[in-house]
Amino acid sequence: MKQLLFLFLTITLNSYSQDFSKVDSIVKAYPKFSKVEDLANKISTDFTSDSDKIRASFYWIATNIRYNLKEYYKPTQRRYSFYYSSEEDKKQKLQTLVDNLVIKTFISKKGVCEEYAQSLKKYTIY
Repeated sequence: MKQLLFLFLTITLNSYSQDFSKVDSIVKAYPKFSKVEDLANKISTDFTSDSDKIRASFYWIATNIRYNLKEYYKPTQRRYSFYYSSEEDKKQKLQTLVDNLVIKTFISKKGVCEEYAQSLKKYTIY
C-alpha cells in the first residue's frame, strides 16, 4: 500500500511540474549581454508569460555570471556614504548604488549572492 501511495504521489508531482526546456534552449543561444536593458528587451521580445520571462532571466544570469570565489572567501568591506535631503532622495541614491552594482556585474560577468539577486531584481523592474 505504501509503495502504491508513493508511486501515485510521484506521478502527481511530475505532472504538475513546469517544463522550461523550450525557454532554456532559446536563452542558451543568447549572446553575452553587457547591459541588463539589452537582456530585458530580448527576453520581452521572445517571451510573453511572466513565468517564462523570469525563467529566461534566471537561466541567462545563472549560465553567464560566474560566482566570484575570490570575493566569497576574502570579502572586501563595502562602505557607502552619501547625504540626502529627503526620503525620496535617499531611495534614489540607494537605487543608484544598486544600479551601479548590476552594471559592474554585467560587465565583469562575475559576482556573489548580492550581485545575482540584484541582477534578477533589476530585470523584473523592466
